[in-house]
Amino acid sequence: QTTLGADNGIALALCMALVSDPAVVHPALELLFTVNEETGLNGAKKIEAGLLKGRVLLNIDSETEGVFTVGCAGGRHTQVSLALNFSDKLEAAATFKLSVHGLKGGHSGIDIHKQRANANLILARALHRMAASCDLRLVTLKGGSAHNAIPRDAFAVFACRSNDRTVLDDSISEFEQTVKAEYDTSEPALAVDLTATESDPQAKLALNAEQTVAVINLLLAIPHGVLGMSAIFEDLVETSNNLAKVEISDNALKILTSQRSSVISRLDEATHRIRAVAALAGAEAQSDSEYPPWTPNMDSSLLKRCNAIYEQLFGRKAEIMALHAGLECAVIGAKYADMDMISFGPDIENPHSPAERLFIPSLERTWDFMLALLKSYGKR
Repeated sequence: QTTLGADNGIALALCMALVSDPAVVHPALELLFTVNEETGLNGAKKIEAGLLKGRVLLNIDSETEGVFTVGCAGGRHTQVSLALNFSDKLEAAATFKLSVHGLKGGHSGIDIHKQRANANLILARALHRMAASCDLRLVTLKGGSAHNAIPRDAFAVFACRSNDRTVLDDSISEFEQTVKAEYDTSEPALAVDLTATESDPQAKLALNAEQTVAVINLLLAIPHGVLGMSAIFEDLVETSNNLAKVEISDNALKILTSQRSSVISRLDEATHRIRAVAALAGAEAQSDSEYPPWTPNMDSSLLKRCNAIYEQLFGRKAEIMALHAGLECAVIGAKYADMDMISFGPDIENPHSPAERLFIPSLERTWDFMLALLKSYGKR
């Protein structure tokens, strides 16, 4: 399980503190709380035109104190489905469970450039390696938990007609050492395990050799990670894809991918690439949960006000950046073209993972800045 205790719970706490403390000086406020932000910005998408009266939006959903976010990537989900036929009986075949675990995971936008391993991709590579050692037949597989999380764990169960367990163990041990070397600094706890399992031949069937190969090749072919860097902001990812979830269920391989880009044409290109891979594999693909990018406005009067107040408070300039993740500002800005927006927040590490945490001293600075910013508008 992962936690959202810091992201976005702290934003709710800050807003409630603002309106419950009589000492806070502020103009007329509208507090906008949305649902299902993490699963596709769904609450923001349901906001009707005319609901909001104000035209200054403070979005408390950034994860580095002292940074003002003025733009973000757009995104969409593409789901791939490959029909499967379980026809091979497991009689006279040994069955094994192959597991990939111990990975850091992380946010598929913010952490996509950090060279963290994707458990789904490692699993596909391991299965490809195992197929060279035995007559492999897939029974099931599953990995990943959410569209916006880099998968930390994945497993597959397969049947193998080879009785030489030593050959299998040597193969997976060699593969584990290979990937450990690749991710030596970014994934120190990475592990790949192979264990024998018991199977009921009357109750279980496996894929035939052709479909087993098709599943493995499809998982290997779908891109994951950074697909392009921004030409505007240094060190900012422009386009990426997350191989988010894979599962065999209801006689089909089901794959969820998440594309992000600050450029619509590049977002389309990434989606078309995944659709092309799916078509080559004889699979179906469909896209949904689309949201637009938030284009930076460097002449924003709100940005200038925030810059001046932050420097006056802390004696240093705030950093201005765009984000390779989806923010509700993109959706709201598409509905209210004249909305002046900025996003900020305290320091949060490892969002969307069990290691998520909030740096408390940065919360105090975020609170002080927010109070000063609201006070600058006067009391109404």
